[in-house]
Amino acid sequence: MKKTYFHEPTRSFHSLDLAICSPELLPLLNFTVGKDLYNSGHFPLIVSHADSGCAIQLPPRYLFQRADWAAFMQLAGVTEAMVSTADISEAVQHVVDIIIDTF
Repeated sequence: MKKTYFHEPTRSFHSLDLAICSPELLPLLNFTVGKDLYNSGHFPLIVSHADSGCAIQLPPRYLFQRADWAAFMQLAGVTEAMVSTADISEAVQHVVDIIIDTF
């Protein structure tokens, strides 16, 4: 156990400070002791989020209803003729090609 308290009169270190949390939170947290007293008798207890590497990655969400599709089509150079083909795959490929060519 790390020493967290410096007793000035006896010039000795002790483990005095506590950090209390629920058992469910403990695996998600790291507890460390700071190295500087900062003009106090107590070293700071530093509580940080433990990066377990198994965080759930959510897929990105897009707000398509907020897009200004008319401005997009104008800026990207997408024409009505390009997307009015009988083959949807061909129309999609035209738009994808335009987007890729802009980079």
